[in-house]
Amino acid sequence: MSGCERRIFSRLALITAFYYFLPPYSFQIRAGGLYLLYGLYHTQLVTPRERITLALKDWENTMSFLQDALSSDHHDVVYILWKLFRQKAFCFAATPKPLSFQVKRKPQIHNVLDEFRDQPVRVGGLVTMETLQVG
Repeated sequence: MSGCERRIFSRLALITAFYYFLPPYSFQIRAGGLYLLYGLYHTQLVTPRERITLALKDWENTMSFLQDALSSDHHDVVYILWKLFRQKAFCFAATPKPLSFQVKRKPQIHNVLDEFRDQPVRVGGLVTMETLQVG
């Protein structure tokens, strides 16, 4: 597997695991998603490591999850989340998916049959000396 393929695989694995960290899942599944994110982040085979994208809309859910973990004395979950924050494992973004403009537009090739093409000599066939003479 090439480096580019490993990077794409790491990004896809982190995105898939991140869905289990978000609501509507229960606290146990979200904690499992956090453990999965932690494990995947630390076992990547690419350098530099691919970061976990945390969208602005998910920040509130992350902080409420942290408060739930603190209030229910799940210090291991709090430790893992803060360790990921300290290692700058999260890439804070405005949207979950990157947005970009279509820089290069591919030329649209329309396959037109020859019988549907307009012949340029056809105009010359319609205009004769008789039609040009004014009566």
